[in-house]
Amino acid sequence: MATTMEIGKKLVDLCRQGKAMEAITTLYSPNIVSLEATSSPAMPARMEGLGAIKEKTEWWEKNHEVHKAEVEGPWPHGDRFIVRFKFDVTGQGRSHGRQTHGDG
Repeated sequence: MATTMEIGKKLVDLCRQGKAMEAITTLYSPNIVSLEATSSPAMPARMEGLGAIKEKTEWWEKNHEVHKAEVEGPWPHGDRFIVRFKFDVTGQGRSHGRQTHGDG
């Protein structure tokens, strides 16, 4: 069985390679709970279950043009780990254009 930090490192490696869906499929628990800082009209802040997280990821990939993506970590946090994602994106169909998420 992999340690928490080994899982974190694999997550970071896959995300840096642009393989977010592979990371979700191979590393996430079927009972995952995803908590975002805020909700939006398209996505609630709290989502539960592997199917919901896959759908959220597919929606995000279809609705954003990614100009740059950075993934940092993992850093240990008790029995968990922290990963920092920073994205420079333009949302499709949005009037407010290009944005940076995860900066700060």
